[in-house]
Amino acid sequence: YDGRQAKEIGLIDDFGYFEDVTEAMKKNEKLAGAQVVSYSENFGFGSLFSMAANKMVGKDIEMTGLMKLLSQPNSPRLMYMYAE
Repeated sequence: YDGRQAKEIGLIDDFGYFEDVTEAMKKNEKLAGAQVVSYSENFGFGSLFSMAANKMVGKDIEMTGLMKLLSQPNSPRLMYMYAE
Protein backbone atom coordinates (compact mmCIF):
# COMPACT_ATOMS: atom_id res chain seq x y z
CA TYR A 1 0.00 0.00 0.00
CA ASP A 2 1.04 3.58 -0.47
CA GLY A 3 0.36 6.16 2.23
CA ARG A 4 -2.96 7.29 0.77
CA GLN A 5 -4.28 3.74 0.49
CA ALA A 6 -3.10 2.88 4.01
CA LYS A 7 -4.98 5.87 5.42
CA GLU A 8 -8.15 5.07 3.46
CA ILE A 9 -8.37 1.54 4.87
CA GLY A 10 -7.39 2.54 8.41
CA LEU A 11 -3.85 1.15 8.60
CA ILE A 12 -2.53 4.58 9.60
CA ASP A 13 -4.10 7.59 11.31
CA ASP A 14 -2.32 10.37 9.45
CA PHE A 15 0.86 11.48 7.69
CA GLY A 16 3.68 13.27 9.46
CA TYR A 17 7.25 13.40 10.57
CA PHE A 18 8.70 11.83 13.71
CA GLU A 19 8.33 15.09 15.65
CA ASP A 20 4.65 15.34 14.63
CA VAL A 21 3.98 11.83 15.89
CA THR A 22 5.72 12.33 19.23
CA GLU A 23 3.86 15.59 19.88
CA ALA A 24 0.52 13.97 18.95
CA MET A 25 1.22 11.02 21.27
CA LYS A 26 2.11 13.35 24.14
CA LYS A 27 -1.14 15.24 23.62
CA ASN A 28 -3.38 12.16 23.12
CA GLU A 29 -1.94 10.24 26.07
CA LYS A 30 -1.60 13.31 28.33
CA LEU A 31 2.18 12.91 28.58
CA ALA A 32 3.16 16.57 28.73
CA GLY A 33 6.47 15.95 30.50
CA ALA A 34 7.46 12.87 28.49
CA GLN A 35 10.85 12.78 26.82
CA VAL A 36 11.83 10.90 23.69
CA VAL A 37 15.07 8.95 24.03
CA SER A 38 16.96 8.03 20.88
CA TYR A 39 19.62 5.34 20.81
CA SER A 40 22.47 5.30 18.35
CA GLU A 41 24.97 2.58 17.61
CA ASN A 42 28.33 3.77 18.83
CA PHE A 43 29.84 0.75 20.50
CA GLY A 44 27.67 -2.30 19.83
CA PHE A 45 27.87 -6.01 20.39
CA GLY A 46 29.87 -6.45 17.21
CA SER A 47 32.59 -4.12 18.46
CA LEU A 48 32.85 -5.90 21.81
CA PHE A 49 32.94 -9.30 20.13
CA SER A 50 35.53 -8.12 17.63
CA MET A 51 37.97 -6.98 20.30
CA ALA A 52 37.72 -10.24 22.24
CA ALA A 53 37.86 -12.43 19.14
CA ASN A 54 40.87 -10.63 17.69
CA LYS A 55 42.79 -11.26 20.90
CA MET A 56 41.94 -14.97 20.82
CA VAL A 57 42.34 -15.92 17.16
CA GLY A 58 43.65 -12.95 15.26
CA LYS A 59 42.23 -12.00 11.89
CA ASP A 60 41.13 -14.65 9.45
CA ILE A 61 38.49 -15.06 6.78
CA GLU A 62 35.81 -16.55 9.04
CA MET A 63 36.23 -13.74 11.57
CA THR A 64 35.92 -11.14 8.84
CA GLY A 65 32.66 -12.71 7.67
CA LEU A 66 31.32 -12.92 11.21
CA MET A 67 32.17 -9.30 11.92
CA LYS A 68 30.47 -8.23 8.70
CA LEU A 69 27.36 -10.15 9.75
CA LEU A 70 27.36 -8.65 13.27
CA SER A 71 27.73 -5.11 11.93
CA GLN A 72 24.41 -5.31 10.06
CA PRO A 73 21.64 -3.01 11.42
CA ASN A 74 19.44 -6.00 12.31
CA SER A 75 22.17 -8.02 14.04
CA PRO A 76 21.87 -8.93 17.74
CA ARG A 77 23.11 -6.30 20.18
CA LEU A 78 23.17 -5.77 23.90
CA MET A 79 20.95 -2.91 25.09
CA TYR A 80 19.88 -1.60 28.46
CA MET A 81 16.81 0.58 28.16
CA TYR A 82 15.16 2.18 31.16
CA ALA A 83 13.10 5.32 31.56
CA GLU A 84 10.62 6.72 34.05
